[in-house]
Amino acid sequence: MLRHILARLILMIPVIFFVSIMVFTIMHLIPGDPAYVMLGEEASQERVNALRKELGLDRSLPVQYVSWLAKAVQGDLGRSIKSNVKVLEAILARLPVTGYLALSAILFSILVALPVGIIAGVKPKSTLDVLGTVFAMGGIAMPSFWLGILLIFFFSLHLGWLPISGYVSPREDLWESLRHMVLPAVTLGGSLAATNTRFIRSSMLEVMNKEYITTARAKGLREIGVVRVHALKNALIPVVTMLGLQLGLLFGGALVVETIFAIPGLGRLIVGAIFARDFPMVQGIVLFMAVFVLMANFLVDILYSFLDPRIRLSR
Repeated sequence: MLRHILARLILMIPVIFFVSIMVFTIMHLIPGDPAYVMLGEEASQERVNALRKELGLDRSLPVQYVSWLAKAVQGDLGRSIKSNVKVLEAILARLPVTGYLALSAILFSILVALPVGIIAGVKPKSTLDVLGTVFAMGGIAMPSFWLGILLIFFFSLHLGWLPISGYVSPREDLWESLRHMVLPAVTLGGSLAATNTRFIRSSMLEVMNKEYITTARAKGLREIGVVRVHALKNALIPVVTMLGLQLGLLFGGALVVETIFAIPGLGRLIVGAIFARDFPMVQGIVLFMAVFVLMANFLVDILYSFLDPRIRLSR
């Protein structure tokens, strides 16, 4: 088990290295000069050249990359060209907001997908199964930005039940915070709920046809006990891995959702940095997200090994 953990940690290094190269290269290939962004188009060439030298932009790309990576390994992701704040400080300040949104979206997806997927898997081809399938296919096909617009129109503009946009910290007002988070969480978690519904249904269908389920029924156990004690426990093991893989989708979806609902998280931060060509901020956020998602998937893989003893025995 320890050998497996070390091997996974070692494999993360080249992935992070590759991500850092890709984001650094792409950001520097985007047209435009950060020095002009900071000084304005009316700035003289002498001031622009001086600022480029101060920022290290006059050096070759390989030299800039090595310098940036060496600092990033030590926890220094540079300073924002736009605001001159430390990138890591800006990320840590916005991370709780995005984390709150991501956890709310995951909770919504679980609350919807778990009962719908279980019922659809236990009673295939029933009316509930058909309705669950329609919901899942519709949720997968509908873009998150379109779902967000529909939710705003219906629940905010038409019914007036929920606020259109904005963010309230749970520490300030828990009730208002929850009201502001409902629509963003449903928007971000809608596609996840649809995907998880199909995944749980397929997993339940597979488990319900196993021999130990037939044996449990032959012993006279009630159907609800067979599902709850024997089927559900084994069917949900792969779902843990699926939730870990969806963290990357959550961060990607947060870019759109935070922009639609004016939530001050990492999504809005990186969108603003891209438009301002604030490449230290973009590089830092992407690298931070990559490391975070890799670590989350690493922890999920370890948890999966503990949940399924067969995985431990095979390693």
